[in-house]
Amino acid sequence: PVHDEALRQLAVEHMVVDAPVPTQDQLPTLVRDCEVLVMRSGVQVDATVLAHASRLRLVVRAGSGTDNIDMPAAAER
Repeated sequence: PVHDEALRQLAVEHMVVDAPVPTQDQLPTLVRDCEVLVMRSGVQVDATVLAHASRLRLVVRAGSGTDNIDMPAAAER
């Protein structure tokens, strides 16, 4: 999870949605208005999720690797 203090600081100037373990069905709704997505290995960012995130500009993988991000779909954006 993201540290509580980091979430508080981000929330001063940004809308923050903290969903540590979202389901794949929840993700499209959660990312709809997001500009930045910070995610861990349990989250799969596929083409469907990206299609619902029209404002998304940055995907941050907290950890290592990008095997849970659909890189071709992300590159198209």
